[in-house]
Amino acid sequence: MGREVVLTMKNYGIPTGLSYKVHQAGNQIFNIKGPMGKGLGCKKKGIHIGFSAGVGAIYFLDLVSHLARKCMGLLTPAEDKMLDDDFKFVFFASFADE
Repeated sequence: MGREVVLTMKNYGIPTGLSYKVHQAGNQIFNIKGPMGKGLGCKKKGIHIGFSAGVGAIYFLDLVSHLARKCMGLLTPAEDKMLDDDFKFVFFASFADE
């Protein structure tokens, strides 16, 4: 049996873009594979700097969530070992409007 995943995708209205094609497709079924790429490639310690604009900030959501949960003491012991205590993340994000 297949699994169903519901996605919310902003349509940028660019005919060659993925979001446009998905919005034009209607109620079709898509096959998605992944994960793909190298991820963020974070090391367990040190200073990491992130830059993003607009919806590109979403790529850092898991890391920011992990760090927030670490600060609140909500990580499981296994999660807490993923990053050392001297891990630091500096994040710069730019948005067109509020």
